Amino acid sequence: LLGIDADKMYSEYSKQISGEVDLTNMPRRFEGTGSARLQRLRSLQNGNIAAWCYEYGAPLEFAIDFTVFNPIEEAEVGYAVFSLTGTELIGATTFQEHALERLDPGQYTMRVTIPDAGLNPGTYVLALGIAMPGRSVDNILEAAQIEILPSQLSIDKGLNRVWSAMTPRTVFEIKRT
Repeated sequence: LLGIDADKMYSEYSKQISGEVDLTNMPRRFEGTGSARLQRLRSLQNGNIAAWCYEYGAPLEFAIDFTVFNPIEEAEVGYAVFSLTGTELIGATTFQEHALERLDPGQYTMRVTIPDAGLNPGTYVLALGIAMPGRSVDNILEAAQIEILPSQLSIDKGLNRVWSAMTPRTVFEIKRT
């Protein structure tokens, strides 16, 4: 009636609740080289909270399943977290922690843990990618929507009074002159 595809909305909602997202047919930012394909994304949040919801201060944890069809030299697998308005807030690839020399053809599962994402309570979008020097192999800009929930720590820090996505530790010094 209102131009809303209820089946699509329910399907998306079900994926978020289950914590598992089938990436095989999701829109790609770039088609890439075809050397690998992101297949599945799973939330590893193990608390009493719904999948893709993380309390402020808790690590973000997820697993990425992908298939490599052709050898990839100097491969990088990475993630980025965007605001709902499309601003990239944080991101990293395997290059920053443990450079991959080569990915040979086969099925892979990569567990990703972000111990301190530094994101304030709010809603964000998780993007995933596989790359090689100078080229995108596979890239999904909207793999999952994640929610950072308020916690006692965020309340104690007064983050409910801040509208920014991140609040770094800051030293303020004031002197009356």
